Amino acid sequence: MMFLLVASPAAAQEVELQARERAPAEAAQSGGGAYRGVVPGGGKVLPPHAPRKKNPTRVTWTGFQMREDGGSRVFVQLTADAPYQVSEIGSSLHVIIKGAKLHLRNNARPLDTHFFATPVRSIRATAKSGEVVLVIQTKGHATHTEKTEAQGGYQFLMIDFPPEGASGASASTSTTK
Repeated sequence: MMFLLVASPAAAQEVELQARERAPAEAAQSGGGAYRGVVPGGGKVLPPHAPRKKNPTRVTWTGFQMREDGGSRVFVQLTADAPYQVSEIGSSLHVIIKGAKLHLRNNARPLDTHFFATPVRSIRATAKSGEVVLVIQTKGHATHTEKTEAQGGYQFLMIDFPPEGASGASASTSTTK
């Protein structure tokens, strides 16, 4: 007697469903899953429903990441290059991105980073009068550097901070691009 096994679409779906059900358990055992959001240089190009218009420039993602050298980075993903100004006001940095809008209300949610070993306490983006204002609360005066980089059709504005306690040359208290 000979049996012929044929893989059906239902069988393939069942295998895929079982793999998805195992994934959270495996992630919990390994200490958590990998971050799947946007990061500069991360290869994840398009956030869901990314606008394709060049005008106006939109903030599609606001993020924070710890770097391998112990420093940290605050970054903003933009649909196009935009002029910006960074000012140090008290214990915070104010980054004004001119001519930009927030793509989604979710991009205005604050990011609480005070549990990380970084001079950055929190990050909040707001839209005002045709510009986006990013307020980065710090733990006192924070040395920082800024740079922009084009990746995958988007522009990233990145503000880097050295590891906590590291000394270095301070960026000027006001920068305009």
